[in-house]
Amino acid sequence: MVESIDNPIFVLKKPTMSISFVKDKIQVDTRRDALKIHLMIKAYQKGVALSDADIDTLIELKEIGYNKEFFENCVRKGYFRSNQTVRNAVARMTSMGILTYKKRGERDVNTEFLPEVNSDKVIFQYMIGNP
Repeated sequence: MVESIDNPIFVLKKPTMSISFVKDKIQVDTRRDALKIHLMIKAYQKGVALSDADIDTLIELKEIGYNKEFFENCVRKGYFRSNQTVRNAVARMTSMGILTYKKRGERDVNTEFLPEVNSDKVIFQYMIGNP
């Protein structure tokens, strides 16, 4: 039995259990914000602890690539204090499997954490539940 399907919250009742469905829509200001929220969800799902600086660094890497400008931007924007701390964070995230590499000096964000998104706008649609 469904109590209300027009409401953003409705409950499906069965003899042995009930299931609550909550419909919600979140709109953020920028593409970067949407990517940040997605990374937070994926990190939580996979049990990986990422700081805001780590997440911002991953988005920066995705947007401009692994090059000198990437390191300079991470320091200039205040994610880390020096190029060395950026390199340390990159090494840590690589060893955790968040970043991938094919050869020395080449890094990319693992698509399990952040899919290839080349458009100006992005929409993520989730179905989140417990077993």
